[in-house]
Amino acid sequence: MDVAALQVATTSATATAISAGAYHTCALMSNSTVRCWGGNSWGQLGDEAWHPIPTPVGGISDATAIATGTYHSCAVVTGGAVKCWGWNGHGQLGDGGTTSRSSPATVAGVSGAIALAAGMSHTCALLAVGTVTCWGYNDVGELGNGTRTSSLSPVPVSALTGVTAIDAGDYHTCARLGADGTVKCWGYNYQGQIGDGTTGDALTPVVPSGSDPSPQSRRAAATRAPSRPGVPRTVGG
Repeated sequence: MDVAALQVATTSATATAISAGAYHTCALMSNSTVRCWGGNSWGQLGDEAWHPIPTPVGGISDATAIATGTYHSCAVVTGGAVKCWGWNGHGQLGDGGTTSRSSPATVAGVSGAIALAAGMSHTCALLAVGTVTCWGYNDVGELGNGTRTSSLSPVPVSALTGVTAIDAGDYHTCARLGADGTVKCWGYNYQGQIGDGTTGDALTPVVPSGSDPSPQSRRAAATRAPSRPGVPRTVGG
């Protein structure tokens, strides 16, 4: 569906971008507001109620980009600041704490953001200068700073410049660099999602490359039961 076709009965604004979490969806509207709908167990819709139809997120009137994690949501606002709301069990809201929030909280120390990516328990911002900063859960390296130490505030991704786009899975993150389209990824790699020919976690960005593992290794990786780091005790909408 063309995202521009999404209209809400109470406004003439149309959607210019959309993002979906596990049980919720958010749309960036043409009037710079954000509307969310779906499950709301952790406040990821921006309030404390369940909404089966698009509902405005309070306190957001100047958004330029959005991203949704599994149970949280974020927006870039005027000046490149970032606001997040929803589940915060591992600091993925970036406000210095681990209290989940049903209204937007400002991420500490971020300015000049132009795009966002959000996973299960971490969030990253692409800055206008071409670098990336991340915060939240880091037991498997998804913050990309060379450690497994989670962070309640943003930390820069190591040795990463010239970035033009970012995206995140539940527990890993990737970036597109420069005009040549080089890709670098970091974080959880149990199924080879980093693309470096191994199944070991990458604590800093690596270029997907290397030889394809043997069929036996591929089968073993495909059937190994993954752990679920950073999952809230109560899962659901």
